[in-house]
Amino acid sequence: YIPNIVMFGLAFVLTGLFLATQAHLGRVRYATFSFVDNPRGGFVSVLVIVLLLIVSVTGLYFGGTRYLSQVAYSKGLITANTTGDIGEAESKIIKALNMYESAQYYRSLSQVYLFRVNQIVSTSANPDEALRAEFQTALGQAIESAQRATQVDETDYRNWLALGGVYEAIVPLGIEGARESAVEAYNRAGELNPTSPAIDLVLARLALNSGDIATARTQVEAALQKKSNYTEAVFLLSQIEVQDGNIEEATQVVAAAAQLAPNDATIFFQLGLLFYNQDDFANSAAAFERAVAIRNEYSNARYFLGLSYEELGRSADAIVQFEMIEELNPGNAEVGLILSNLRAGLAPFNGAPSQIDTTPESGTELPIEEKVFNASAEDLSANDVEDVVTEETSEETPEE
Repeated sequence: YIPNIVMFGLAFVLTGLFLATQAHLGRVRYATFSFVDNPRGGFVSVLVIVLLLIVSVTGLYFGGTRYLSQVAYSKGLITANTTGDIGEAESKIIKALNMYESAQYYRSLSQVYLFRVNQIVSTSANPDEALRAEFQTALGQAIESAQRATQVDETDYRNWLALGGVYEAIVPLGIEGARESAVEAYNRAGELNPTSPAIDLVLARLALNSGDIATARTQVEAALQKKSNYTEAVFLLSQIEVQDGNIEEATQVVAAAAQLAPNDATIFFQLGLLFYNQDDFANSAAAFERAVAIRNEYSNARYFLGLSYEELGRSADAIVQFEMIEELNPGNAEVGLILSNLRAGLAPFNGAPSQIDTTPESGTELPIEEKVFNASAEDLSANDVEDVVTEETSEETPEE
């Protein structure tokens, strides 16, 4: 629990009152010093008090400025995540930066600009000169902000992850040197935090999206060596097997591993994905059922279990699964859409907007965002607007 400024203030005032009452009752001894009777001591004491006042006022100014910058930054994040007003979010984060320069602020600002880039790309297939100029400006601002974060603190791997994330996001646009710059930034993050599997995962995802399956496989296996129950890495490995045409062989290997580790939910999740990609929904449902039986809060397993039930004509069971996911992940728009469609007797992704992947089994990212707590992993997703702070642990945590 992190106490807020009100709690600190009350603790300060009440501690003073407590000591004063104890002194008044004679339970605490205290000494009296007279400035008048000791002029030399009085002069020194007054000088010390003046210096302390100056230091206190200066500290209050800088502390207050930093606090106000945090308030402005928080409002910017809330605006970006609730109303989607990128212009307002940008102005609030810039206001925070004007009061206090922080690498965290620059990281978030780069994601705001990157979101603007994605908006421009998605809204027009044939951009005019004005739109192209706006695109170039937003892209330059995204890169500059991420680079500025690395300049403020070049020892924080999260800053290099953010920079790599900006470059990775523009790789599909065919911008020359984007992939090489992303790999360089991610490698720098890996040097600063060599124990994090998340860095190996983003490198694997980058390689897979660029068509380099061999490198993707090497990187995702490195991630799994660091964290064997890393669901996102398992999910990506399944996609690699599908793209590489090894799906049947991979299914046999994972099925054998499941027999050797009958209480490993992650293995059954991977097995279910492989069956799902072969349209073997009966076996995929059985594997996902085993995964959620081992770990009840396994949202991604329940997600694909619900889709498997729907493919098998068990809509009522599918609804139950997505209702449980909604309880674990309140406010998830994709889950809400699927639930409303299933209740109306429609296909799960009927009327889905463009930002929702209607073939999640073929994607490179999990449908339900998962927080991974490993090696002080923070800001694991470089494409998120808000920073996600986590703590170190060796266990996998529930998905959000």
